[in-house]
Amino acid sequence: MNLSSINKMLQELRKTPFIESNVTHRISNQFKQVVSLTYCRKMKLFQLHEIEENKFHEFAELEETAAYLSRFINRG
Repeated sequence: MNLSSINKMLQELRKTPFIESNVTHRISNQFKQVVSLTYCRKMKLFQLHEIEENKFHEFAELEETAAYLSRFINRG
């Protein structure tokens, strides 16, 4: 997943109809879910959960969220 695709996905989470509901994107690596991503309308934050490590991150800025998610997905 490239940075442009990630940015588009994040932008969509902040728009209708997605912002009106609780949408979670789950990203997998070889059929194993590794991260989930949601947007909290009340707090205006992207919330990222690293499933294996059980770590939670919150980001206010779309660009910061996209950069972190891109690094996470593309680390080897």
